[in-house]
Order: sequence, then structure tokens, then C-alpha cells
Amino acid sequence: MSKDKILILSSGDILVEEGVISIESKLLEMLENTENDLYILMYTVSSKPNNFWMKLEELLQKKIKIFFVLESSLEHNDKVMEILDKLKRYDNFHLYFYYGDYPLHAKLIVSDGKRAILGSANISGGGLNQNHEIAVYIEGGKAWILKKLAKRLIRMLSNENNSSNL
Repeated sequence: MSKDKILILSSGDILVEEGVISIESKLLEMLENTENDLYILMYTVSSKPNNFWMKLEELLQKKIKIFFVLESSLEHNDKVMEILDKLKRYDNFHLYFYYGDYPLHAKLIVSDGKRAILGSANISGGGLNQNHEIAVYIEGGKAWILKKLAKRLIRMLSNENNSSNL
């Protein structure tokens, strides 16, 4: 059994140093290499960074399935809702809002079950650039386990909504 590859990622001027990779740059690289499906579990998002949203639309145009889960208790701003509405026009974009007794505070992105980023950063200008966030990039079997967790949550949300997007 091969070992997982793990890299340390961060954002913010204090935490980025030699041997630590920018969360945003690794995220964009990971999206670029996505071939089949992408799972995103996020507490909140913002309309920035623009390059993230443009990359998601490119993936959708390539017919890659995207499963996106957001916490429902937050009021997502109009610009974010506009972006999500635009992406919902694609049949391969599946958006879910998590309604639970306790918030979904996860920040997880899994590409093809092969690569994942797990950490403290939301998808926002602050989370990916200004805030001092830490994450790990995982390549290998542990990424597959994270995909299974994401699919479990989405399956639960799909059952609650009587839809079958998986």
C-alpha cells in the first residue's frame, strides 16, 4: 500500500514560509487536475477569489460533476447567490444547503477521490489570502476516505430533499 502524500498549506503573511505552500495556489492546481468529480463542503464562501469561480465554471463546461455543500444558517450575500444560481444552470452542478441542529463548519475540497484540501480556510478572499489559515493537502488513500465522508453527507441531504444527485 502506497503512502499518502501530505503537504502543509497556509495563507496570511505570517504563516507562509519555506516549505509551506499557498492554499489558493494548491487549490487552483488541484482544480486544474480534476477529471471526474469535485466535492466541496464549506461553511461559507465569498464572491472572491474570482479565479476559483471561473475555474469551477470551466470544470462544469468539461462535464465534471461538482457537489457543493454550504452551511444554511449564514446569510450568503447576493453576489454569492448570483454566482451559485449561474452555476446551477449546469446539470452537473449539485448545490446543497446543510440544515442541521449544529452548523456544518467543515472546509473540505476533494478532487476525484485522489486529492483533498482540508483545513480552516473558507473559500473567500480572506480565507485564501489575508487570514492566517492552515490546511493540509492530501494525495492518496486518505483523500478517498474524505470523499466517502462527503458523499455520506450529500446522500443524507439528498434523501432529505428526495433527490438523487449521486
